Amino acid sequence: MKKSRRLSSIFLFVAFAMVLSITVGCAKKENVQVTLQELANSFDNAQEYALQFSNAEGRSVDVAQSKLVWKGGTIVGTDHSGTVDIHEGLVFIQENKIAGGEFVIDMSTIKDADGSERLEEHLKGDDFFVVDQFPEATFQITLVRETGIKDVYNVSGDLTIKKIKKSIVFPATITRSEDGHFNVKANFRIDRTQWHVDYNSTRFFKQLGDKAIRDEIEFDLSLQTK
Repeated sequence: MKKSRRLSSIFLFVAFAMVLSITVGCAKKENVQVTLQELANSFDNAQEYALQFSNAEGRSVDVAQSKLVWKGGTIVGTDHSGTVDIHEGLVFIQENKIAGGEFVIDMSTIKDADGSERLEEHLKGDDFFVVDQFPEATFQITLVRETGIKDVYNVSGDLTIKKIKKSIVFPATITRSEDGHFNVKANFRIDRTQWHVDYNSTRFFKQLGDKAIRDEIEFDLSLQTK
């Protein structure tokens, strides 16, 4: 899968900054001072997002240490679960806290935990996520707010699936390890029909019986920065 255009320029900037030893906090963690122009070249809502994080530290996501698990099923209780890969991501650190970021999800990597290739191909096909036309989903953080509970934050952001962008909010536990990595853990649910994933939804189709599929998809996220 080709690297997302939205993030590729940021990651090229990271590499360039490291080679030149410009504003590198720690080369092993790929910490850089993200510039206003770099953000303006990389995000759809360029000016607003760039101004918000013009003085932020950018950290790439360690995709090998990150995981996104999905869960869904029929209304009568037949459940399925699996994974989908986080292809790449970048978070922005302000005052030693995660304040923003963008993540790209590779929809072609949808896997069923039971190894059903038939289910995997169905999920990738026209009834669900139409991966041939929409190979990526993205999530862009718009706000991270403290809840008053230690290490627990409310994360707001824009989730784009099939080029349809919707705002979501979910609680996340965000911690920092002794070696400086940020770790994010979250469990959240979305209504798939908001992204026009309508197959066998009782909202649109009647008399489905035991073929009716829940509109709700549950996700478990475990993410680590470099």
